[in-house]
Amino acid sequence: MTWAMDDVTTRAQQQLEALYQLEDQVKRMRVVETSDDGLITTTVDGDGGLVDLTLSAEALRLGIRELGPAIVETATVAARRVLTDRGAITKTFLEQFSVLSGSVLSGADSPEPDLPTDHKTVEPRS
Repeated sequence: MTWAMDDVTTRAQQQLEALYQLEDQVKRMRVVETSDDGLITTTVDGDGGLVDLTLSAEALRLGIRELGPAIVETATVAARRVLTDRGAITKTFLEQFSVLSGSVLSGADSPEPDLPTDHKTVEPRS
């Protein structure tokens, strides 16, 4: 039975390492987006938060009614891109995690779970 426990421990360590790698990748993510007219450049982090904004001299000549929405649109495009990239990274992580989560016991060695045939929902005490 020691081999099974060693296997569980190894898998848990690998899963934890994979989770740390995912967290690190997301923290390091940056997406830079420039508006179609080249006046505005935004940078967002892995959570889609704005971390940098660069405005050209021409952008500063725009009125507030044009500049505000243009900044928001450029930042939104960047946020969508980073979330798409983050989704791809997360998908890869989940695939790896699924492999690492494989059963320690397989086939005939796997015990059948002892499930009750009837059960009651227990409400938590307040």
